[in-house]
Amino acid sequence: MARRRRFSEQAFGQTMELLMQEAGVTYRSLGAKTELSAGYLNHVVHGNRPVPSNEILERLAKALGVEPEYFLEYRLR
Repeated sequence: MARRRRFSEQAFGQTMELLMQEAGVTYRSLGAKTELSAGYLNHVVHGNRPVPSNEILERLAKALGVEPEYFLEYRLR
């Protein structure tokens, strides 16, 4: 497996999909860990909703085992 970079350079949806695949989690299981609905997560990953707030990005990062700064959008805010 390729070594993960310190920070993602991809858009939020692509980054989330990759992290979820690497962690082997589904929208439902990630939702349970973050107290977010699976439907909401699906919408933000596919660009149907805006990128979540920094608070939500922090919860997602923790659940996926990365620092919040891993997300490009978190660093740009």
